[in-house]
Amino acid sequence: MRRPRERMAFTGAYRKAVLEYCVRQLRSREEGEDATQAVFLNAYRSLAAGTEPRSERAWLFKIAEHVVSYRRRTNSRRMRFETPVDPDDLAYLAVAPLLEDAPDLSGLADSGQLDRVHRLSQGAGPHLHRA
Repeated sequence: MRRPRERMAFTGAYRKAVLEYCVRQLRSREEGEDATQAVFLNAYRSLAAGTEPRSERAWLFKIAEHVVSYRRRTNSRRMRFETPVDPDDLAYLAVAPLLEDAPDLSGLADSGQLDRVHRLSQGAGPHLHRA
């Protein structure tokens, strides 16, 4: 297993080439960065499990090929859940309702219903208190 300094050198030596490959294949900077991260995570897991690649570069690019292929297959599913949304389009969801839109509760106070609703909301059922 590699030491932390060796891992840093390993990552530094191939990161740019793997990133360029992933970005070119996936046609997206963000997707390429995510794929590159997955490539190196898979590589480190494999190294920790005892894999000894003959050619580190060829081995990494084979992992990158598999990661890119997987991301292409699952891209349509991910896009359904990760669709970018403009925050301004969501602004209407955060606006509090207007007071004019609130239901009229004045009739409840006149009929004694408001006390009953209050008791029910406090957990006391209608059989415990008489209105």
